[in-house]
Amino acid sequence: MTGKIDRGNYIKRFRPEYEVIRYANHNLSKTDKVIALFLGDRGYYMDFDVSFDKTWFQKLIVASPSSGNALMEIKKNGINHLILRFDLLNDWINTSLDEKQKTTLVAFFQNHTRLLYSKAGYGLYMIIP
Repeated sequence: MTGKIDRGNYIKRFRPEYEVIRYANHNLSKTDKVIALFLGDRGYYMDFDVSFDKTWFQKLIVASPSSGNALMEIKKNGINHLILRFDLLNDWINTSLDEKQKTTLVAFFQNHTRLLYSKAGYGLYMIIP
């Protein structure tokens, strides 16, 4: 036994989000645009167009009067998928949003996303109309 480990298993050992990233790499095209929230700025193993601008997303939710308005802004920016770290998203929701903003965010996820894959506290969502 050489003790060698392949790239994917090595990354998975140190990056718990990697299983979701690997799924996205195999199922998204290079032209899909993804916003990654609460993952840090580690895009070097992502084979798709990704933005880590959680501040933009946070301002969007705070400013949107409805989930439909949030959807229009997301679509206007060409984003068609989200990758999330659930625990940090929940912390942000519980510490930073008022009840109206929480309602908008919940409605956005219920009405305008579909969970494609989830593992180890991370999830990949597709934006739907």
